[in-house]
Amino acid sequence: MDIHLGDGAVDLENVRLAHEQDLAVQSKYGVKHIHYYINPKEGMGFCLMSGPDKESCIAVHREAHGNVANNIIEVEMGTYEMIMGNVDKIDSDLVQFKDGLPDQGNRFVLVVGLIGVGINLSKMLSRIGATILKHEGRISHSQQDKIIAFFSECNLAVHCAGEINLLSDEYRNAGMDLKIGLATGKPVTETGDQLFGETIKLAGRLAIAAPRGQGLVSHKIQEFFVGDTRQILPELSLSMTSQSQQEFLSQFIENIEDQLNSGSPSVEKLSKQMGVSRPQLYRKIKALSGSSPREFIEYLRLSNAPGLIKTGNGNISEVAYQLGFSHPSIFSRQFKKRFGMSPSHC
Repeated sequence: MDIHLGDGAVDLENVRLAHEQDLAVQSKYGVKHIHYYINPKEGMGFCLMSGPDKESCIAVHREAHGNVANNIIEVEMGTYEMIMGNVDKIDSDLVQFKDGLPDQGNRFVLVVGLIGVGINLSKMLSRIGATILKHEGRISHSQQDKIIAFFSECNLAVHCAGEINLLSDEYRNAGMDLKIGLATGKPVTETGDQLFGETIKLAGRLAIAAPRGQGLVSHKIQEFFVGDTRQILPELSLSMTSQSQQEFLSQFIENIEDQLNSGSPSVEKLSKQMGVSRPQLYRKIKALSGSSPREFIEYLRLSNAPGLIKTGNGNISEVAYQLGFSHPSIFSRQFKKRFGMSPSHC
């Protein structure tokens, strides 16, 4: 699947003509165009095709009309169908909505983080999965620590996130946290190598930062939501993040992960890397996540602990040092404070 970026709005008829030109030469390179999506307003298009390799797909566009893709990635057909869902209508390979307007290719990604040591994990996974299916979502990943689902309709995705969020209080008492992030984006980007890779990453980071009992939603959701997000989101215990907040959060988490890999993270180092003072860092992270930067660091460390212990990836002392704690007793104290039980009961 590829992405074509124009300099502005494009005429749909010109896009149709270019597609016909592709069809006229594709057999020469062993390529078959299957579907294409178009966002006329932003001058953006996405072509799904089968072929022997990327170079052959690129060659078709080059010979047909010269509009070579900005990026092209390999996708499994099964993965594509699961993520994109059933298309409403196809007109000469152009994917459309029921009303005949072009499908722009955007999909809505819900990430539910499952953090903790609760004994009813399988029951919780089943309930979350049933809620996603009820809202016409498609589950692409379901494991002990995370569920990733895709939606074709924004309103269904938002209401699904809100309904799952209602389970937070119930399961927190059993030693589990639900962390919810919802984002939307393009199937292919200029630099990505995975279908909706950047959107999945953003939704995951929003889930990591989400305060207890409060899901975080990308600001772009409001472009597709039918209704007033200012009224609906608070009713569902969801909060919308701005573009600047998302960029700050992504940089903050990347810096923490880098420091965790190389040693012990510190708020002082992070504030310097982020180019803000410690008080500014505190205010920004507290407003977004409900946690101080130090608490955020501890959460990221501890979020990996239950999985490492359950999978036998070292004893408790080894896991503590692996996660950057200076002493197992500190790790055990923080673990119990977070999950309501000692790591030995995990």
